[in-house]
Amino acid sequence: YRTELYTNNTYMRSDEFGFAPPFDEVFDTPMVESGGDLILNPMIHAKVKDRGDLSGYLRRCLRTDDPIRSIGAGVLHKLGELPLPRRFQSTRWDPEWWGDDGAGALIRRFQRQLNQEEPVFALFNFLESHAPYCPPPGFREFVDSQGYASVAQTPLWQYHVEESGNETLRVLRDLYDGCIRYLDSRTKTLIENLQNHREFEDSLVLIAGDHGDGFGEPGECRDRCIGHTGGIEEELLHVPLLASFPGGEHTGEKV
Repeated sequence: YRTELYTNNTYMRSDEFGFAPPFDEVFDTPMVESGGDLILNPMIHAKVKDRGDLSGYLRRCLRTDDPIRSIGAGVLHKLGELPLPRRFQSTRWDPEWWGDDGAGALIRRFQRQLNQEEPVFALFNFLESHAPYCPPPGFREFVDSQGYASVAQTPLWQYHVEESGNETLRVLRDLYDGCIRYLDSRTKTLIENLQNHREFEDSLVLIAGDHGDGFGEPGECRDRCIGHTGGIEEELLHVPLLASFPGGEHTGEKV
């Protein structure tokens, strides 16, 4: 098998963690979808490349669908690092720009690889359901609060139920649900790509979640915080595992 890893997760890509080296090829993309175009996400670029790589950032901006918007995103990101008023801080998000942490571009990259003759093992690690929770337009049906864009989200583990209040918890939980719905749609696109290339019936497809996130539920090991650090409550441990076997074997079974 040819082995391929698709992820923008720094921990998955870094050699010292041991995930990436066994793969024949590792794909990452700092691009995100915005208004139908691919632009450069400065946050992902800084993680994957180098925070001080200004010339490299500008060169990549020029190769995107919308260089001006890509450069503008970089300017806003740099403003968020400065001690400016809170409305500029990067703990808040622009509801029209963010939402895709690379899943869309990675899936399109995989689609270009599907015409190979040799069998492929491909592992996708998507980040869209991780904080900060930024569901793109069209995936906010869960969010009925108009103040969702003003809720600071970084770092989440500083939130405590007693200090944050029920409204903040509800907004964050709703945003999280919207992110999951968006990731569902990206997964559907990935499956459809396999079907369109007549690969799905011959493939073993596994979908798994590595963890959930808590939103103030009582836990055994922590003081009702938000996120997925330091707790073992059911909200973190009860994750999906779905399998589609070649030829439809075991369809409908639950274990």
